[in-house]
Amino acid sequence: MKEVQELLNQKENLILKITNQLINWDNSAYDAISILEGNDRRFHQMKKLDSKIPDDQLMSFNERYKEHQLRILNLQQELMKKIEEEKIYTQEQLSQIDNKQKVVSNYIALKNKSIFIEKDY
Repeated sequence: MKEVQELLNQKENLILKITNQLINWDNSAYDAISILEGNDRRFHQMKKLDSKIPDDQLMSFNERYKEHQLRILNLQQELMKKIEEEKIYTQEQLSQIDNKQKVVSNYIALKNKSIFIEKDY
């Protein structure tokens, strides 16, 4: 029984760490990636703990922390949304750079070519 309580305490600490990381996010994509990676490790740790906890106690624990788990889910989705927005923005920037490069290349290519017009033809 003491072991189970220790496992439940470890799971509670992991939930609190995950929530704390999400709450302290600085709204940057870089930080979002770092938080998601850290939380992924914590979720794996929780999964290992869940396999060691008896089902009845695990269900009781999960019911108590249902609100926290929903909040974690919503906050994680916000982080993923920010990463997706940053990805789209970066792709647009790269596309603009590529278009500018094409314009410059075409201009230089036209400048270097000699154009002869034969009037007798």
